[in-house]
Amino acid sequence: LPHEAFMVIFLNAKNRVLAYEILQEGTLDRTVIYPRRLVERALVHKAAGIICVHNHPSGDAQPSPEDKNLTRSLMEAARTIDLRVLDHLIVGKEGYCSFVESRLMPGS
Repeated sequence: LPHEAFMVIFLNAKNRVLAYEILQEGTLDRTVIYPRRLVERALVHKAAGIICVHNHPSGDAQPSPEDKNLTRSLMEAARTIDLRVLDHLIVGKEGYCSFVESRLMPGS
């Protein structure tokens, strides 16, 4: 996409996909995500876990400091309802970055 979009994959207790949806679309270089909205949607889908995914239209899949802070905020909000955040993926034109594979997940 020519703009950032933030998607969430909702998973059951066995990590099977229940649903996925784009929570927010933004501008060329940012998307505003509200942790409350993520928690609300997870409850609607009766999810036990989630995987967050967003794109970088610049093509560079490396996480920004804002991406790291967002992940931390989403994990804190998710923890309040025992929702597991399994990964945060950033997709660029030439690849992706997994917070888990890159050991960037807070608390790991």
